[in-house]
Amino acid sequence: MAETTPCPPARPSGPAARVALRLGALALSVAVQACSAQPVPAGAPPTRTDTMAPVPSVAAARGGDACIGRFGLVLPEGWMPTGREQRIFFTRVDDDLPQLAPGVSAADAARRVLRGDAPPSDPVLREFVLDGVGAAAWFGLGSRTSPNVRLVALAGRPDAGLRMEALATRGREAQVETGLRQLAAGYRTGVQAGFCLARGAIVLGPSRSESARLVATRSAPAPMRLSISTRTVEQPREDGPLADPAADAAAMAGSGTSIRAQPPRERTVAGLEGRDTRGELVEDGKPAQAVYRFFFPGRAGDAMAPELIVALDGPVVQRPLLDETWASVLDSMRLLPAR
Repeated sequence: MAETTPCPPARPSGPAARVALRLGALALSVAVQACSAQPVPAGAPPTRTDTMAPVPSVAAARGGDACIGRFGLVLPEGWMPTGREQRIFFTRVDDDLPQLAPGVSAADAARRVLRGDAPPSDPVLREFVLDGVGAAAWFGLGSRTSPNVRLVALAGRPDAGLRMEALATRGREAQVETGLRQLAAGYRTGVQAGFCLARGAIVLGPSRSESARLVATRSAPAPMRLSISTRTVEQPREDGPLADPAADAAAMAGSGTSIRAQPPRERTVAGLEGRDTRGELVEDGKPAQAVYRFFFPGRAGDAMAPELIVALDGPVVQRPLLDETWASVLDSMRLLPAR
């Protein structure tokens, strides 16, 4: 599938936003920016929020093998995936689809999958069967006459298939349809190779427009959160989470929030040499939080060496468990074979 320059990630501005980006609380959003085979012009109406797809399965509640994008890992016992987002070839892809409700026909279920979380203001322009894929629909972004359109297609069953969603400008519909056929042809269930999803993988060579994010949580003995974010970059950035703790602390001065971070350590994760930084975040009236960040800036245009951010947060009083979890997750991460 032909690729064009990815859409640049939106970045918040201002001191507080910059601190959040360095910490990684917002930096992970770069993995879920909406792009298209032909970038949608600025000023196109927003159509929905790119929320992460919830993970309905509880199979990993006791930990176990997991994967996201080009990486595999092992979740420690007690951790459960709770959300994920994946994009490849400027297409949002998801194979962890809702199970069919009793009495709902396959046709109605497919229609619901195609509609997804699109707002009612996005009219259906055409419903059809996309050759080599399955049920598909073109939507207008905000109106029937919008110059920007969205294609959603479903390969396989509504409860066990691959949902694909891509944006385009009018006149580029055929190119987008061709790209979705290629993705559908590369999808395999039960596989951890290529570009990994929840239940399978798209087994295609690396792309210059890939991003993925996985969130896992643990509720006992206290709420804790782990997130892993990757994206192919055209130009590696130099900042990253906790890159300059002194600057972060200065930006927080007077806000009621403070951060103390240890000097970063160099370490290798999945063969990628990055920076491991740990600290404590203290906010007025709230328990102190331990924060862990691993950052690898990526190599330009290389999906097998993408920007990688691993973030772990939890109460300082649970530091022994957090230390163990952090070491276990980073040690287990590995690059998946491309095919």
